[in-house]
Amino acid sequence: LLEKNGGSGTSGDYKTPYAGDATTQTANAASYPLSFVGGLCNGTALIENDPHLTGARGTHYDFTGRLDKSFCLLSDRQFHVNMLLNGYQGTPPALPASASSIDGKDSSTELHTWIKELGVVWMTADGANHTLRMVARKGKQQERGYGFVSRIEIDGKVTSLPSVGETIATESGLMVTKVAEEKEGPFDVDQFQVRVVGLGELDVRVRVAHPLLQTPTEAEAHINVELSDVQMTSAVHGVLGQTFRNTPEQLQRAIKYSHLAALLGHPVDVDKPEGKGFLDGEVEDYISSSIVAPDCKYASYGTAV
Repeated sequence: LLEKNGGSGTSGDYKTPYAGDATTQTANAASYPLSFVGGLCNGTALIENDPHLTGARGTHYDFTGRLDKSFCLLSDRQFHVNMLLNGYQGTPPALPASASSIDGKDSSTELHTWIKELGVVWMTADGANHTLRMVARKGKQQERGYGFVSRIEIDGKVTSLPSVGETIATESGLMVTKVAEEKEGPFDVDQFQVRVVGLGELDVRVRVAHPLLQTPTEAEAHINVELSDVQMTSAVHGVLGQTFRNTPEQLQRAIKYSHLAALLGHPVDVDKPEGKGFLDGEVEDYISSSIVAPDCKYASYGTAV
C-alpha cells in the first residue's frame, strides 16, 4: 500500500544525570532511574560515515568491523537492527601513491568501511517475524537523479522506491517514508524515516563518501542511521543498543566519558579502535549470519520476558 504522507519524526535530547564531580556522578548513576530502558527512549544513538558512533549517553566511538559482514546495531526481544559493512583496506586511491596518512593517522593498512545495507527485524503481536532491507546504490555514477538507495525489500520481496512525501505502509506496522532531500555541506542526501509502530523509529540518511575516500569504481554511497523513540527492555544489546543498558558496567563507562567531557568542555572519543574497552566482547561477537538474521552472540531477539 502506497499512501501520501509528509512524515517526519522528532525526538528529545538526552540530558545526562551525571552532573558534579566523580563522587557525585557515581552516586547519581546508582540512583537515577534512566527512562529509556523498559520504556520510551527519549535519547538517540547515531552511526554515521565510516563509521563513527554516538551512544545513547553521548559517548563517541568508532566501529569499522569487517569487510562484507553484517553486524548487530541493536537487538531486543521484538526489535533487531543489523548493518552490512563494505569498503576497502589501505590508502584511499584518490591520494598520491606516496601518501600514507590522513589527518596524521597511518592509512596504509587502515580499513575503511561504510554501512551499505540496513536490515530491520521485528515481531508482531501474533508472534510473526517481519523484515526490512535497505540497500545503498553501488557504483561510481552517483547523482541525485538516480537516488542513493537502489533497493528496498519487505519480508523478502522487492518494493517500489517511494518518492518524496510518499510512505510505504504494511499491515505488520512498518512505515517507510521518503522525506525532503537535503544537503550536508556539498553532499546531496536522501532521507527516509523508518517506523515500526510501537517498537521503534530510525532516521536514515544516504549519501556518497568524501571524494578523497572514493575509488575509481565506487563512490561509496552509504547509510547513516539515527535510532530514536525505541521501546526497549532490559535485554537490549548490540553495537549501539548496549549504550542504553542500565548495567553497572555501562553506567561506569558512561560516567568515565561524561566526566572527561565535562572537564574538557567538548565530547570525548573512546581512544581505542572498535570501541574496545567501551563495548562488551570482541568485534566477532556482533556478526550476524545475514543482514536480516537476529543471531549474533549478543542477540536478544525472540527471548522470553
